[in-house]
Amino acid sequence: MILFTICSLAYLLTLLSIRPAPLSLKAEVPSFGQHAMSIRVSLLLGLLLLGIFMVTSNFGFIEADPAIIDGYAMRGGWVLEPRSPPFGLTHWLLHIDFQHLLTNVAGLGLLSIYERRVGARRFVAVLLVACLASAFSVFFYPASIRLCGISGGLFGLAAAYFVDERSMTTKDWLLAIVYFGVIVGLLTLDGNLRSSSARAVDFQIDHLGHFLGALGAVVYCRLRPLS
Repeated sequence: MILFTICSLAYLLTLLSIRPAPLSLKAEVPSFGQHAMSIRVSLLLGLLLLGIFMVTSNFGFIEADPAIIDGYAMRGGWVLEPRSPPFGLTHWLLHIDFQHLLTNVAGLGLLSIYERRVGARRFVAVLLVACLASAFSVFFYPASIRLCGISGGLFGLAAAYFVDERSMTTKDWLLAIVYFGVIVGLLTLDGNLRSSSARAVDFQIDHLGHFLGALGAVVYCRLRPLS
C-alpha cells in the first residue's frame, strides 16, 4: 500500500507540476486547473493502471498474481477460454510486475504532451486504435505466451505525436512507418540477445505489437487528419 501511494502521488504531482510555457510572452501560464483538464485522460488512466495492478498483485504491488495473468491476459494464437478478454479490449490494462507497470506509466505520463496538444477525444481515439491494432500480434505467438500491457497503445501515441500534423506529406508518412519499424526491429534484436532467462519462455516483450500499434496510429491519423 505504501509503494502504491508513493507511485500514485508521484505520478499526479509530476504531471500537474510540469505546466507548459506559453508560446507567446504575452500569454498567461495556464492555471493548475486548466492544466489538469488538458491532460485529464493521462492523469486518470495512469491512476487506473496503478489501481488495477494493486488489485491484480493481491495488494502487494510487486508482481501480478500468475493465475490472473494466465486467465485474463491474451493467449498466443488467440486461444479462447471462458475467462478470455474480448479481443484487444482489456488485456492492455494488466501488467506482469512493478517494472513492467512503472515503464508504461512513465511512458504514459511523458505522452501526456500529445494529449495537451490535440485534446482528450483525439488522444483516446488514437490510443484505442493503437491498442486494437497491437492486439493482432497475438496470432503470431504460440499458446504458451500471454500478452498484456498498454505499451502497444503507447507506441501508437508516440507515433501520432510525430505524424499527427496537417502539413505531413505522403513521403513523411512512409518514412514514419519505416522509422518505427526500424526501432522495433532493433528492440526485437536486443530482446532476442537478452532472452536467456527461464521466464522468457512464458513472458516476452511484444515488439511486433509495438510496431502494429504505431502502424495503426499512423494509418488512423492519415485517414482521419486533424480538423
